[in-house]
Amino acid sequence: MTHVSQLRVTVTLETERGSPEALDRSRRSLWEPWLALGFFAFVTNFVWEMLQAPLYIGMTQLPWWRGTAICAFATVGDVVIALVAYAGATAGRERWWLRRPSIRRVTLYLAVGLVVTLVLEVVNVYVMHRWSYASAMPLVLGIGVSPIAQWLIVPIVTLVLARCHVERAGPHSLLKGQLDGDGGW
Repeated sequence: MTHVSQLRVTVTLETERGSPEALDRSRRSLWEPWLALGFFAFVTNFVWEMLQAPLYIGMTQLPWWRGTAICAFATVGDVVIALVAYAGATAGRERWWLRRPSIRRVTLYLAVGLVVTLVLEVVNVYVMHRWSYASAMPLVLGIGVSPIAQWLIVPIVTLVLARCHVERAGPHSLLKGQLDGDGGW
């Protein structure tokens, strides 16, 4: 490559990098895969929350809209746990590990989420008394089996759905993430 060609490539890259389109693409790519993960975490966890509601005292006696609101609020917490777990598995490095998940990253993701879930269950059930398990809830060491199973099953489904979305969406998706970036923060 000649010096003039190198100069042209450098000028073109610098011009594209500073363009409004490149800046917009860069901002959007910052939020991928977080948006996809958050969206699918909300959908999958909301379904789980609604299905497990009868395992908590008082949920079956509430009006439908009130029970749904409680489950939606709990789902927001589940999304936060999912995003914290993903950040923990990312460990400040490759935020795009979702595209090529390794056993190590998925295990770390599940472990972080499970630890957070267990701590929150103990605090909310036994310390703050925010909710109680119905007699139908099976317990393991005093913690409900449903929240434990929730963190072992739902996050895998969430990761699969988010990965499918990110892989198929490409640059023309609604979220328009820059999929070929360096993967850094």
